[in-house]
Amino acid sequence: MLQVDNRAGGEEFTRRDLEILTVYSVHAPQIENLYTRLRDLAEQKKAIEAENIRLQFQIRSTAGKPEEIVGVSPAMQAMFRLLERVADLPTTVLIQGETGTGKELVARALHYNSRFREGPFIAQNCAALPETLLDNELFGHRKGAFTGAQEDKRGLFELADGGTLFLDELSELAPSTQVRLLRVLQDGVFRRLGEDKERRAAVRVIGATNKYLDREVESGRFRQDLYYRLSTFLISIPPLRERREDIPVLCSHLIGKISERLGIPCASLTRGALEVLRHHDYPGNVRELENILESMIVYAGARPLGVEHLPAHLRLSVPERPAVPLGADPSRFR
Repeated sequence: MLQVDNRAGGEEFTRRDLEILTVYSVHAPQIENLYTRLRDLAEQKKAIEAENIRLQFQIRSTAGKPEEIVGVSPAMQAMFRLLERVADLPTTVLIQGETGTGKELVARALHYNSRFREGPFIAQNCAALPETLLDNELFGHRKGAFTGAQEDKRGLFELADGGTLFLDELSELAPSTQVRLLRVLQDGVFRRLGEDKERRAAVRVIGATNKYLDREVESGRFRQDLYYRLSTFLISIPPLRERREDIPVLCSHLIGKISERLGIPCASLTRGALEVLRHHDYPGNVRELENILESMIVYAGARPLGVEHLPAHLRLSVPERPAVPLGADPSRFR
């Protein structure tokens, strides 16, 4: 039904008005369909743009060795957009996520998709070394600075000049190391152990932690000013249990990767096994999923990976209900 209302001074409609309205009423359905189509195209455009961002962060290499971040969930798409936004900026980035979520993989993606990719990417786990050795590793030392220092040593900040220094497990930094790191982040200068000379290095720092640093600040274990400096740009990686829609594509990717590494023909994953994997909570996140799949491939060889090849604790958790349709081609999981 088309209702026409004339509020322009109370004048009557003219024959010209009738002709225009007649033409419009004849074509109104087509016009409505056009608006609907344009709205659908706009939504498709957004989806394509999001997929493009994801693919850009999949296509990268370090010394010719390709690596991938796999994820189609809204949470991962949002993370890809954040990576794109900060990639070319010298801003310090803090990556926060549970153990096994792939924090270093995200840091590498950030480096190799930025203007820093021509420089080195150097990673250091801050929990792997005691305080004195970590200071020496990060900042270097002068010859004779301590017993055994028989020559000058460049630290990681110097070695990473022009590139990226990735510091994992930042929450484990000793108080004295936190002070020295804060100085570098604030002023861009540092000193080798046993040396008075100040040095500079153009380094983009990416930090990572599996703890909430703001809680570490509240408990007095982490400096507040360093936390503010590190968290200039915060990226949180969602745990796998909060993005279960990524599990099928992750399985497909990891099975191919593991099969190539082990030299075992790429096996397929049965729908029953995939259904069990979709319902697991993964306290170890993607790393745990990769370990489970590797165990399955070792047991199954080139045979299809079924429920019988799952670890015992997962076989016992098989739900007693019909499998939920996945809406995906099983041939993808190979």
